[in-house]
Amino acid sequence: INGIWYWCTDQVMVQRVLAAKSASSGQSGCVMAGWLKITPMFLMVLPGLIAAALYPAQIEQNSDLAFALLVARLLPGGWKGPMVAVML
Repeated sequence: INGIWYWCTDQVMVQRVLAAKSASSGQSGCVMAGWLKITPMFLMVLPGLIAAALYPAQIEQNSDLAFALLVARLLPGGWKGPMVAVML
């Protein structure tokens, strides 16, 4: 979120703020955009943290297997196939 490019020079963000009906509306739009920018980080980091908490020995040996461990051990049978397709 601290990126100067995203907040100060990105034309879409500047137009959002300048086209807002009021200053508080423009600020609210920036806050909403910030939350949307942070969301993917949770989607990428959280599975690794969960895998490290549930399977510390396996993650210590090879941390690249974190998401695969979660899919193989936690998902029911009908969901494993679509998740493997998504991973590929």
